[in-house]
Amino acid sequence: MLIGINPLLGSTTVLALAAASVFRLNYIASQLGNHLVYPLQLLLFTVWVMLGSRLFGTPGLKMGRHELMLEVKHHPWQTTKSLWKWEWHALVVWAFAAAILMPLLAMALRPMLEKMSVALHHEPVIEK
Repeated sequence: MLIGINPLLGSTTVLALAAASVFRLNYIASQLGNHLVYPLQLLLFTVWVMLGSRLFGTPGLKMGRHELMLEVKHHPWQTTKSLWKWEWHALVVWAFAAAILMPLLAMALRPMLEKMSVALHHEPVIEK
């Protein structure tokens, strides 16, 4: 879920699959969690960019969609460099937040996941 809210838009599917592979997790569950938090990723994108700009002392993203499209059209390389700087700074802030939230999320979800695991693996007794 934390991978799913990172500010590097378009990277979450591959990153979630890679994490599932490394940690031997269920691929379907990794993608389900990833896609369930997609709206949250979009909502948090501007927050990560704003916090990254404040942390690194860089000017924030001041362009709206229309201005951004004009900049990409007229100054593609400069715009790409600026966007990467915002993305990189946002990614650093997300990494710090993820390092704090990961153990908290694990502790909060563990009891529920253990109950689900027991329920899934419990074989009902058939009376004759």
